[in-house]
Amino acid sequence: MTEWAACGIACAVLWHYTEQRVLTAAKKGERFDYWIGDDAAEKGMEVSGTLSDDADEMWERHRQKRRQLLSYPSDGGYVVIVGFARHEIIFSYHAPEEARE
Repeated sequence: MTEWAACGIACAVLWHYTEQRVLTAAKKGERFDYWIGDDAAEKGMEVSGTLSDDADEMWERHRQKRRQLLSYPSDGGYVVIVGFARHEIIFSYHAPEEARE
């Protein structure tokens, strides 16, 4: 249930800040959860939810999901971590060039 709730929040946050929307679920092996986009481009989005109230754990999960997103050749994308116990969201964009850093 945590992942589905995180997905719903991620979709709302994505639309609010970017006016992009989820186009489709990613296929197995694409290394992120959803393809998102608008008329101009498609990107990946990785979503995760946690019930932990530990900020360090949220940021570690963000680092892991960022690496996961950037390990797939795409036009970059977004990572959304929803901390339900902390009432906090980490929402970040990552350009494909970051994969080379």
